[in-house]
Amino acid sequence: PPGSTLRVCFLGGSPELQSQIAHAANEWTKWGNIVFDFGQVGEGGPCRTCAIDDRSEIRISFSYNGYWSLVGNDS
Repeated sequence: PPGSTLRVCFLGGSPELQSQIAHAANEWTKWGNIVFDFGQVGEGGPCRTCAIDDRSEIRISFSYNGYWSLVGNDS
């Protein structure tokens, strides 16, 4: 729903790359009426790492080549 906060976690990737992705994704919050929670504490802090019991709505992985996404529970 509009105004939602979506939790985001990472499977792999360097802390620098994760921070760059978080910064780019947060540009969407200016116009999308949505908030991304990357688990960072402070600007440039480490992003959340996905765990087995993680409840993040968005998971970003670097396991496969190229760009791809899964919807809902498929991820």
